[in-house]
Amino acid sequence: MPVSRRIRRAFVYASGFSFVSAVGVAIYTVSTIDSQPREFSSFAPLVVPSVPCLIEPLPPIRDAVALAFENGLAGSAGAVDVSDLTLATARALTRFEKVLTSAGATLTVTSAYRPAAYQKHLQAVWDKWMRELRNNVDPACVQLRAEVGREFTHHHLLETQRPATSSDHTRGLAFDATVELPDLKPSRRRRFSLDRLARSCKLRRPNLRYDPVHYRLVG
Repeated sequence: MPVSRRIRRAFVYASGFSFVSAVGVAIYTVSTIDSQPREFSSFAPLVVPSVPCLIEPLPPIRDAVALAFENGLAGSAGAVDVSDLTLATARALTRFEKVLTSAGATLTVTSAYRPAAYQKHLQAVWDKWMRELRNNVDPACVQLRAEVGREFTHHHLLETQRPATSSDHTRGLAFDATVELPDLKPSRRRRFSLDRLARSCKLRRPNLRYDPVHYRLVG
């Protein structure tokens, strides 16, 4: 056989072998890729770690007296301490209650004397709610927001009034109270003046706009 013919035949054989090899590699590759999802399907999916709330919780109360006030929120007498008011303030409160009762109104004292450590706790609750959690929509802070919101309500705090550092409450000169007028007729209700009655008992509301429940001894 001529040399040139043998060369052409060898070339054809080589080309055919290369084609078969290439097809085999392609089939193997496709088969391998197709089998990968089935091969790894038994593994558990990756779990993205949850992000914690970045806002710190309320600092714990460590003062024993303040802690007794805090525990009194459930309804015990520790929540409203009128016994540690000054003598003049206690007398003014008693007179105020009698005057309101005779006028057909009802007085409910929500806070009276407060120790300084407890006043500091109220400031912490107010700051945490008003400055960090009130408008917070982070899902990680839902639980903390609910806890601080409940405490804000239990303490009868007002959004318009941050508890003062040096307070009339810590000096025993003031109390917070709500007044209801359930038995007054409309004509008599219009003539009713809460502040006039308070002044007759040597009490006044120094910040009527932002803290209308706060009554302080005059003088």
